[in-house]
Amino acid sequence: MAWTRTHAGVLIPAHLAIIMDGNGRWAAARGLERKEGHKAGASNIMRICEACQERGIATLSLFAFSTENWARPKSEIDALFDIASDYFSNSFLKFPSMGIRLNVIGSRKELPGPLKIMIAKAEKANPKSYSLTLNMAVNYGGKWDITQSAKKMAERCLVGGMLPSEINEQALEQGLSTSGQPLVDLLIRTSGEQRISNFLIWQCAYSELYFTAKHWPEFDEAELDAALEEYSRRTRKFGGLA
Repeated sequence: MAWTRTHAGVLIPAHLAIIMDGNGRWAAARGLERKEGHKAGASNIMRICEACQERGIATLSLFAFSTENWARPKSEIDALFDIASDYFSNSFLKFPSMGIRLNVIGSRKELPGPLKIMIAKAEKANPKSYSLTLNMAVNYGGKWDITQSAKKMAERCLVGGMLPSEINEQALEQGLSTSGQPLVDLLIRTSGEQRISNFLIWQCAYSELYFTAKHWPEFDEAELDAALEEYSRRTRKFGGLA
């Protein structure tokens, strides 16, 4: 089971998810533009990926851009996509040599063309052998994820590849963007907010939740270890008894 793996005496989740919140607030506290906060947040991704590898976490999911983020000012959205394009064309290309497999989840239909090309290029370079799967959620929403899986099952029923009576939780789960991966064991949200904001809502049905006041750009190895230590103290019952 996921919680039997240990690192330095601490129980380690198989799948860790993080809502990377607080880039703008981090920048505002320093008198900087929000774009600078997003740059600082992007630069923190590599550090946390390496920290997860060192601790034996097999799957890491990061919430980068939600389906609801389109409501933000166009200038900020453009800045976010510029930063993302730079990251996909530079930093993510280092992942194969680091043993990291990149999996971008979310609807790509609305993304800028150049960004879609960079994402495809980065995923094509994925290594055959890896120690960490990184799910980058870009234009992602948990409701979207469940809906697109339901559509897949409906289409299969229409062509006779599936009976309505065969629709169950397992079938729906196989159509999610994280198909084949373990469900989320621990969900961390930075910057003090205490909600999951439509992130991996199916996958987080029985996740342990951890909230920290630290903004994402300052979320470091020590903060990660504090979350893991708290996770290690939790008793996971999954609706049953301990």
